[in-house]
Amino acid sequence: MSTDFIPPSDDIKRLFSLTIPDEGLSKPSSVPLVDDLLFTEDELSKMPSTLLKAIRRTNTLLLQTEATKKVAIEMNNELKGIHCLLVRYAKKTLKSVEKIESESNLDKGKARGFRRQCRISDALCVFMGLAHGTMSSRVEVNHAINSYIKEHQLVDKENAQKIVPDEKFWSLLSESARGNKITYFSIQKYLKHHYI
Repeated sequence: MSTDFIPPSDDIKRLFSLTIPDEGLSKPSSVPLVDDLLFTEDELSKMPSTLLKAIRRTNTLLLQTEATKKVAIEMNNELKGIHCLLVRYAKKTLKSVEKIESESNLDKGKARGFRRQCRISDALCVFMGLAHGTMSSRVEVNHAINSYIKEHQLVDKENAQKIVPDEKFWSLLSESARGNKITYFSIQKYLKHHYI
């Protein structure tokens, strides 16, 4: 085998002139070259210079690729964390927006629960001073009853929770109320037969 020098082709020259920017990449400091590990001194001296340069260049490219791979993995992990935080924040924002919209829609929309208008009995209409067959909510009835209790001082002096009804108020309450303790919390239970 002859060891005459063969000049490298243009493709090989272009391969050696390729430069990869080292921004953000750390160069390995004490990493031995591949040719030091794979070849003896005698083999290196017999090897054509072009082949030796190609081996050293591929070794450098492999090291740079490995460093780039590590940086890419770190960046990928960081991006996953940021993505997770953004998704969590977006869901929290959407939830708060939906809550605000639902609260505003409740005010605009139909009244629900105790604020819903329903027909009340004629006896309750007379008690509240309304026309027969009037629609009223439980909240309005509660306000009328509470104001009646305060005006006529029907609260027990010893226990402020207990109500001592007069005859007009007893006529509104159901028969099961007689003999039981009447409180602000139990009034609705004894008035439920007035909601039609």
